[in-house]
Amino acid sequence: MNFACPCGVTIEGADIQALGDAFIAHVREDHQDWPYPDMSVRNFAEATQRLTGSSERLESIGDIAVHPVTADRIDDWLQLFDHDAFVGNPEWAGCYCLEPHTASPEQPEMEEAHWSDRRAQMCDRLRDGGSYGYLAYVDGKPAGWVNASRRADYGLYRLGEGADPADADVVGISCFIIAPPYRRHR
Repeated sequence: MNFACPCGVTIEGADIQALGDAFIAHVREDHQDWPYPDMSVRNFAEATQRLTGSSERLESIGDIAVHPVTADRIDDWLQLFDHDAFVGNPEWAGCYCLEPHTASPEQPEMEEAHWSDRRAQMCDRLRDGGSYGYLAYVDGKPAGWVNASRRADYGLYRLGEGADPADADVVGISCFIIAPPYRRHR
């Protein structure tokens, strides 16, 4: 496995763990000014291997269908997040849209976590109704996502008791992502 660091050096590892270890060692040695924690560096390295979708914008696209993410659509959501949505931006690929739900105004920065842990937490939230959103499909393939949860389900945006309108009555948009081939179409 390998990928090119933004500085141009090829990072190599026998497996995903070794690739992450090699990138952390490279960053700590050659990019001491980078402020990123080791887990963020590892998540970046691992994302370079799983982001397998196309980065080329399509000239035209088929019909768009939008569906709520229910338990039977979580695999589609994972296809978008694991492989397609963040092609060209591996630094974003570890979020899984979890931060607005688990962060708070008192502690807006989430603790660093492995992308697979965030992935599992968000899947649980989607299954249990703690997060809500919609997938856009083009020709049956997941192409976009919007997190449209109730403000009560966002730890970061929740106002609390006495809010008018009540947190449970307000839908907030915290994330909107379109996979590269489907961007800038009408």
